[in-house]
Amino acid sequence: FRQTQTATTAYWMIGKPFQLAYETPVLGKPWAMPLEFPLYQWLAARLVGLFGTPLDQTGRFVSLVFFLLTTIPLYRLLRSVGVSAQYIWVPLILFVISPFYIFWSRTFMIESTALFFSVAFLAAAVEAIWHGGRTATAVAVALGIVAALVKSTTFAVYLAVIAAVSLVRLWQDWTRERNSASLWPVILRQLSIMAVPVVVTGAWMRFGDAVKQANPLMARYISSSAQSEWCF
Repeated sequence: FRQTQTATTAYWMIGKPFQLAYETPVLGKPWAMPLEFPLYQWLAARLVGLFGTPLDQTGRFVSLVFFLLTTIPLYRLLRSVGVSAQYIWVPLILFVISPFYIFWSRTFMIESTALFFSVAFLAAAVEAIWHGGRTATAVAVALGIVAALVKSTTFAVYLAVIAAVSLVRLWQDWTRERNSASLWPVILRQLSIMAVPVVVTGAWMRFGDAVKQANPLMARYISSSAQSEWCF
């Protein structure tokens, strides 16, 4: 059903301008039911409108492309943690030939898109945490925002890893210098990388909940508070 839901959303985007309150006509009028930020669906719909290709194959193509693009931030991440160029091809090949990733990256789903931006977020955040720099921090924040909006549950896993990396960096700096004042720039950089995507995602969820209030079924079962009550 998840593939059908995603494809239905993309279908009703074809030939229409982008809108945040996008339509998924399954629970009655009004049709808008914003869940995740529809980046994947919008790209699939735009390619269909541009080239006239079938929706199903186009959506699967976009999913596959994001899967293959994930090797780029994965490469940067592996290099940043010390994997040598001589052996870096081993984990990259294991990733590309994984039957699990290959199967889900051929579906009409947002999973590989969420994976790409989450891995890119992790790679950029690790670089910003260990090497600093405003540009690296800004890139990490931007990628974190997109990753969180595309799929917050996938983002949460990578956020936990980044939090652990941040604590390791803080501990190393503290044991080396024993100077709390010098740690504040590092702490602020780490907090911005983690907190800004969370705040933006919270704003998106509030927007989605406000839209869903116009439909009693969505308000009762699909809003974030309702899901917390009966799902999580």
